[in-house]
Amino acid sequence: MADEHCLQRNDDYRIYEQTGTKPRVSITGYNKTFINEATAIIASVTLVCYIMYTMSPEVIHRLGTRYVYLTSGWVLAGLLRYLQNMIVFGLSGSPTKSLVKDHFIQFCILGWIASFFIIIYL
Repeated sequence: MADEHCLQRNDDYRIYEQTGTKPRVSITGYNKTFINEATAIIASVTLVCYIMYTMSPEVIHRLGTRYVYLTSGWVLAGLLRYLQNMIVFGLSGSPTKSLVKDHFIQFCILGWIASFFIIIYL
């Protein structure tokens, strides 16, 4: 999902806020707003890159359809949920743990896979 460094900085900053302990010296160069906005920007760039990938001539030719971009809705929903978990609920850390625990993200992944199957094979 989002950049691993931003997630790590988010956790480090949360530790710093709660305990005053600096997990790394550079943590004083960050704040919650910066980390959240940087993560949102990275998520936006990720979505744009995904859409550009799905609309590239090579992918369209290889998959035999120009409708792969329709899977972008699932990617957007998953990214938004991940951002919600991180920014609103304060649940960051490992993206893998988020995949295992969050049923909405799991639903987005299944929807993404199903839409690929429908677009390509039906």
